[in-house]
Amino acid sequence: MATASASVVVPVLDDADGLAALLRDLSQDPGLEIVVVDGGSRDDSLALARAGADLALAAAPSRGGQLRRGTRGCGGRRRVPTRAARAV
Repeated sequence: MATASASVVVPVLDDADGLAALLRDLSQDPGLEIVVVDGGSRDDSLALARAGADLALAAAPSRGGQLRRGTRGCGGRRRVPTRAARAV
């Protein structure tokens, strides 16, 4: 992907239901890089992230730690943190 205008960093932990809808919505904007950081989910969150995000990472279950891991891995000019349960 060329340099994205923004990277959306989504920390998740057992958020498969909300993540599926969020990934579907975010993927409509080709200028966004979608980065999902899973904190050890026991549901399908990581599989959904691998299938629908530009970058899927794993980290320890800590929202702040997951956000730091995601922002280090993304390439957008702006970084937007969000949650899978919240629409952007």
